[in-house]
Amino acid sequence: MISWQNTPSTATPLNAANLDAAFAEKADDAATAASLALKAPLASPTFTGTVAGVSATMVGLGNVDNTADASKPVSTAQAAADTVSKARANHTGTQLAATVSDFNAAVDARISAATDSGWITTGLSWATGWSAATAVNGWQSLKYRKIGNQMWVNGVVQKSSSWTTNETMFTMPSGLVPASDYTGGGDFTTDILSGSGSVRVRSGSGSGSAFGIDLRYVLL
Repeated sequence: MISWQNTPSTATPLNAANLDAAFAEKADDAATAASLALKAPLASPTFTGTVAGVSATMVGLGNVDNTADASKPVSTAQAAADTVSKARANHTGTQLAATVSDFNAAVDARISAATDSGWITTGLSWATGWSAATAVNGWQSLKYRKIGNQMWVNGVVQKSSSWTTNETMFTMPSGLVPASDYTGGGDFTTDILSGSGSVRVRSGSGSGSAFGIDLRYVLL
C-alpha cells in the first residue's frame, strides 16, 4: 500500500541519495571558485608572463608601435617646417658661426668684395709748413687707404719750422672722417678728430725733422 504525505519539499527529510547529490554540488562550487580565482579581475587586472593574442587595435592603440625614439622618422609636417626654417633669408636667432655652413667663406667673400681705394697720396689739406716727407727710417711717404668703412693713414710727415703738441698737421678729405676721435701711434702719438677730420701730433715737439705716423679708424 502506498502512503502519501503532503509535506513541502523544504521540510522533506534528506535520504542518502539526496545527501550525496548535495555534497557533490558543493564540491563543484568549490572547484568553480578555485578556477575563477585564477582569472584576472575586470578592474585593474595584473598580468604575469607574456600576454599573447592582444593587438594594439584591440585596445584602441592602432597608431602605436614599439619603435625606439632614435629610430622614429620625422613626420611629414615637421619635415616641411624644417625646410621652411632652413630657407629663411634673415635668421634672427643665435647660432655659433662655426656651425653655419659656408659662413666663413661668405664673410671672406664679402670682405674681398668691399671697395678698396688702394693707397692714395693726394687729396689731403696740409696745415701751413707741413707736408709729406720722403721715406725714412723704414717709413714710406704718407699715404691713406679705405677698405669698406675702415681707414688706414700711414707714413712720414715733416714741418719746415718748429712744431708743438696738439698741432694740426693736415685734414682728411670729406667723407673720410672717423665716427669718433681716434688716437694712433708712430714715432709720436697722433690723433684724428671726428668733427673736422684734423690729424694732430699729440706729443713731443721738434723742428724740421721727419717722423712717422700710423692711424687706423672706422668711418662714420
